[in-house]
Amino acid sequence: MDLRWTPLHFLNAATNLIPSVERKPPTDPSRGTLFYIQAAASVIAAVYVLARGTRPAYLMAVVVGLSALATVVITRYVQIPAIGPIPSTYEPVWYTAKTASAVAEAVAGVLAATAYLLLTRTRHHTTGNRHPVSTPHSRKGHGQKKTCQKPC
Repeated sequence: MDLRWTPLHFLNAATNLIPSVERKPPTDPSRGTLFYIQAAASVIAAVYVLARGTRPAYLMAVVVGLSALATVVITRYVQIPAIGPIPSTYEPVWYTAKTASAVAEAVAGVLAATAYLLLTRTRHHTTGNRHPVSTPHSRKGHGQKKTCQKPC
């Protein structure tokens, strides 16, 4: 399976958020506004992974996916009051769209983390994991460099 398709899960999470948005004037930050911001972050991470496919791109995808999942779970079980203009988002129930969103965010976060770890592992194996080692007291002089031949 090609892990570059991970952004599709972010797009899925974003589309699950949008139908549940309430309509309010732009001067009043609502829960819907917070969901739009989260959806925008998901789309930005998805585009970044598709465009670059690098470790930083997948790391951003991990952060966005798992933070969205954490938000859904926290707003289900913890009643956080409104903080300034940010409204309370407590919803003590699971419904179909919320469950689908949580599953999509979890899958996206786990796949992005897997891709990040695979890219990290691939990078270490392609470089051979060999680096210069300084030998301060060798016969031919001080500070000669030799290459470590076993994994260090």
